[in-house]
Amino acid sequence: MKSKMLFISSLLLGFTYITFGLNHFLKFIPIPLEDPGSIASSFMFAMFTTGFLALVKVLEVIGGLLIFFVKTRRLGLLILSPISINVILYSTLITGGSLLQPIILLILFLNGYLIFEDRRKIIAFLFTR
Repeated sequence: MKSKMLFISSLLLGFTYITFGLNHFLKFIPIPLEDPGSIASSFMFAMFTTGFLALVKVLEVIGGLLIFFVKTRRLGLLILSPISINVILYSTLITGGSLLQPIILLILFLNGYLIFEDRRKIIAFLFTR
């Protein structure tokens, strides 16, 4: 049962990041227009024009693919965890949204669950010389 939950969680998180990462390049999900004078719009404009957003989206796709496989799951989490934190901070602090948005709850739960289940190996990886 535990391995099935890990597999399903990995698939959901991986597909989420692959979908939103590829959407930046292929534009198959319409993006709602924001107020041109808002802080969120200025932030995204700066990220887009510098190419930083494209780099993040490439990392989302790579991390999403890596998280599918057990052997590369930790590396995928290492790539996706900081991106997840930034997505959550952007959605709550910059846009003024709530933590109770479905995509934010999904990202929080899936990241948290995958990190929790592999916590011993992650701690050993981080603190081994």
